[in-house]
Amino acid sequence: METTFRTNSKEFEVLRRLITEDSSTGLVTSVSEDRTDPDSKEAFRRGLSPERLEVYRRLLRLWGVGRDGNDILFQASATGWLMKANYKGYLYTKDKLQRHIETTLDGVGEIKCGSLLVKPLQEYWYLYSFKDCP
Repeated sequence: METTFRTNSKEFEVLRRLITEDSSTGLVTSVSEDRTDPDSKEAFRRGLSPERLEVYRRLLRLWGVGRDGNDILFQASATGWLMKANYKGYLYTKDKLQRHIETTLDGVGEIKCGSLLVKPLQEYWYLYSFKDCP
């Protein structure tokens, strides 16, 4: 995942900028290869252009990108079922993360439900691992 980030850092930055702009104006809160939130019909009604959606989808080799408050999450993988899933991806945040900072996310084993583990990549960018609570 680190190699993917370093090789595609410009694309990550473009996606971060797009979702920050579009979510702050209420067009979309998340986009993946095959869906948007709100759904594409509503997003288009709100002013998202089909061309802009195509830019997202062309850049998305991940599962999706979304905004949670001031944080931007780039989901790269999900394993498990619904509310018991484990997620891994990339996190962009300007918040100072004090806890759950790891040197590696490989082999961390079973993590506590609701826990977010992060590994710093570069300023404001992290790898993350998160486990949903049932």
